[in-house]
Amino acid sequence: MIKKELKELYLNELESDWEEDTLEFRKLITYYECAVMEIETKLKVLNKEFSLEYDKNPINLSSPESSQTPESCGS
Repeated sequence: MIKKELKELYLNELESDWEEDTLEFRKLITYYECAVMEIETKLKVLNKEFSLEYDKNPINLSSPESSQTPESCGS
């Protein structure tokens, strides 16, 4: 019985340490994810504006293969 309680106490302590140890990393990942979402939103807005103003979509967000390389731009 005591062995089981000690094991639970140890596991709870280990879990608590893990949460504290990874807090900074989890914050960093959260900031990164938010930054990616913000860039995606800005690109979507630009895409809508260009499609309305110029009747075309110069930004293709659907496939990364459609992006141009420096060689295909003629530079």
